[in-house]
Amino acid sequence: MVFCSMYNDEKSICGGVKGKRIGVYGGTFSPPHKGHVAAARELLARGYVDFLYIIPAATPPHKTLSQDDDPRHRLRMAQLAFAEVTAGGNAVVSDIELMRQGPSYTSDTLRIIAEQNPGAELSLLVGTDMFLTLDRWHEADVIFKLARIVCVRREDDIEVKKALDDATRRYRECFGADVVMLNITPTVISSTEIRAAISRGIDESDILGRDVYDYIMEHGLYGAKK
Repeated sequence: MVFCSMYNDEKSICGGVKGKRIGVYGGTFSPPHKGHVAAARELLARGYVDFLYIIPAATPPHKTLSQDDDPRHRLRMAQLAFAEVTAGGNAVVSDIELMRQGPSYTSDTLRIIAEQNPGAELSLLVGTDMFLTLDRWHEADVIFKLARIVCVRREDDIEVKKALDDATRRYRECFGADVVMLNITPTVISSTEIRAAISRGIDESDILGRDVYDYIMEHGLYGAKK
């Protein structure tokens, strides 16, 4: 297994992992918080995958990042946030998308991981909002073909549940998708609200974890006052 990092000279590949059931958990992680960590832990704890790649996006096609966004900071924060998850040896924070030029398309990432791990079963971990728009993603058919979709469902709202059920049925009918719902304890955390709170001087260490919060303060991210 290769640890993928922009801070060493090793080749950034995603092959040779232990086990054949590989999870892919992508996101901007700006910043990564305890809700993100809980989802990763649950995926591993419930035995859905043998190994998990946690992948910060460089240029997400579905989101607009601030002009002062530095992917190296997001990578480092992800390494800090998921430290306990990766300590077990069955997960890693990867820079596979940060090393590529252009938009961070999930279909491209899945192709690379599939090529590096022939015969592996891939699972893509996504949140509710992402799941509901998956069929509009770049090369959605490739995504559904290469990976099982594991949707993290936190909300108990009846309308949200209906929307998820409708989307699941549509994906199965149109793409032959393999979809699984990962129900976890509701944790309503917004990265947007966290960034706004930090800019107002509010201590968000309980939500982010002390290491991530201290890193943000040290580097003055999101308008934090050093």
